[in-house]
Amino acid sequence: MKPYLLYLAYVVAVALFSMLLLRRQHQHPTRTEPPRELEAALLRGGLGAVAETIVFDLHLRNLVELKADKQDLKVVVTISNGKEHLLSQQEQAALKAFEAVQIKGDAIKKARQQMNVSFQALETEMKKAGWWKKPTRWKWSLTVFSPAMIVFGCFRFIGLYEGEMQVALALTVPVFAVLVRRVILHELTGPTENGRRALRCLREERDAVRPPLMQMALQGSQGL
Repeated sequence: MKPYLLYLAYVVAVALFSMLLLRRQHQHPTRTEPPRELEAALLRGGLGAVAETIVFDLHLRNLVELKADKQDLKVVVTISNGKEHLLSQQEQAALKAFEAVQIKGDAIKKARQQMNVSFQALETEMKKAGWWKKPTRWKWSLTVFSPAMIVFGCFRFIGLYEGEMQVALALTVPVFAVLVRRVILHELTGPTENGRRALRCLREERDAVRPPLMQMALQGSQGL
C-alpha cells in the first residue's frame, strides 16, 4: 500500500477511535416517564427545535402572531399588542433565536449564546435523565489530543516523500486536524442513545392522540 494511503487510513483510524470513545454509554436512564414537549424538541433538533416549539406555543396562546413573508421566504413573528410583559426570559430568548435563524448573519451567534444560557436548566435535567450527553474533562481533552495525534503521526509518512508531494501532504495536515476536531466537538453534545430511544418510542406510540404542541415538538412544522 502506498504511504499516502496509509496516512489517510491513519487519520480515519484516529477519528473513528475518538468517536468510539465518546459514544461509550455507561449512564442508564433515570426516568420512566416519556419526554415532555421541550425535552422532545431538544432531542429532535437541539435548541433550534426548542425555539420553534416555543414560538408555536406562544402562537397557540395568542401571545404572538405568525405571518408568512413569501418574498423573503420566512415567517414573521409579531408580539401581540400589550402582551410583551407576559413573555418569560426563555420565551424572549426563543423568539430572538427564531428570528435570527431566518435573518442569518452575526445575530445567530448572539442568539445561540442567549439560548444556551436560558436553557441550561433544561439540558441539566436531560443529563440527569440520561438523555443528553454529559462530556467529562477527559472527553474534552480529545479535542486537543486527537488533532495532535494527526499532526505528530503524519511526520512518519511525510518523511517518505520529497519535493512538491511532501509539501502537498503537509498542507493536508491542518485540514484533517481541524476536521477531526469538529467531528469530536459534534460528538460531545447532543442526545445519548437512551435519549434517541426515548424519542423513538414516543414517536412510535400507536393510537396516541397528541396535542398540537407535542406534534410540533416531535415532527416540527411538517408534522402539523
